[in-house]
Amino acid sequence: CMVFLDTATTTTSEGVAPPSAPAPYPIDVAGVNTLAGLDDLLVGSGWLSGPNVTVSDASGLDQAVKESSVSRIVCKDGHYLLNGSLSIARDLYIGAATTGTVVLDAQKRNYRVLSINAGSVQLVGLDITGGQVDKDDGGGVHIEGSSTVKFEDC
Repeated sequence: CMVFLDTATTTTSEGVAPPSAPAPYPIDVAGVNTLAGLDDLLVGSGWLSGPNVTVSDASGLDQAVKESSVSRIVCKDGHYLLNGSLSIARDLYIGAATTGTVVLDAQKRNYRVLSINAGSVQLVGLDITGGQVDKDDGGGVHIEGSSTVKFEDC
């Protein structure tokens, strides 16, 4: 199977033109069946550049969210037991390597799973659970300010 990305209308995550090639630019996706696999393919072909990380536990996820140079986080399958709310104040993508296999769990402690204060955030394929707060605001995801959040398969 081939995916054709049109270099005339497509840019990388950095906002620059992708590798020079005749439009449309073909990418062979044979054998790619996970988001992480597609990510690796796109990074390797030059379509996604910059700070992309893959994490496998709550500590790694927390560190990646705090690292301002990271713009794309892919979570390996698992149950991520959080020790505090993940605070996001910039553009960021967080996605499951395989939809429905990543659980972000605040363990019913007194904090939210995610607190988004700024930026454009994409959450893809994540199960968000276990957040609690004393107010009526909810414990899953708190969005405020000029934040834009897109949920996909969550």
